[in-house]
Amino acid sequence: MYEISKKAAEHHLIVDYHGIFKPTGLQRTYPNVVGYEGVKGLENYKWAIEDQPRYVVTIPYIRMLAGPMDYTPGAMRNAVTDAIPAYRL
Repeated sequence: MYEISKKAAEHHLIVDYHGIFKPTGLQRTYPNVVGYEGVKGLENYKWAIEDQPRYVVTIPYIRMLAGPMDYTPGAMRNAVTDAIPAYRL
């Protein structure tokens, strides 16, 4: 992560780490790092059993205490479990 952030900064590029753990302070050294995912995005709707609306409205207040967050609200909402090979038994 440090090497990617450094190389991107040298080339005046920003970095958005998607599908990675929560922030660790890297953006203080490399301000070109603008976000981290480090959160379960809503692409998980298709197999979720927990209370999704509650998660959606509380995650910004919980997760963003650690730093900037990249979030996928509703990705692949039109997917059905029959179209996912892992669900064909």
